[in-house]
Amino acid sequence: MPDSAALVKQLMFTFDDLVELDPMSLGVLIRSCDTDMLVYALKGSKAPIRDMFIGQMSERAGAILRDSIETMGPVLARDVEQAKNNILQKAKNLAEAGAIVIQRGDNANSQVIY
Repeated sequence: MPDSAALVKQLMFTFDDLVELDPMSLGVLIRSCDTDMLVYALKGSKAPIRDMFIGQMSERAGAILRDSIETMGPVLARDVEQAKNNILQKAKNLAEAGAIVIQRGDNANSQVIY
């Protein structure tokens, strides 16, 4: 049964939920990620998520990342999902370490989710 609980917990927080991170937490997460991992994850992401990540980077780093995403050819869906899962795991590890705060819901009823 512990595997089922871990699966449910993982399903509660998705890559798209990272848009709810505050700018400081998102910056910490971005700095902890490998550039290639970011490129793969963002290649398969919707424009608002991609723009949010790139907006938290320096102008030069954001331009390089955007260019890498645009010039990269087709990628396998499993590689995109693996990169997204790796970033999610990093976010959860950073939250558990107290380096970032992951909140869901409005401020009055927000929850920290790991």
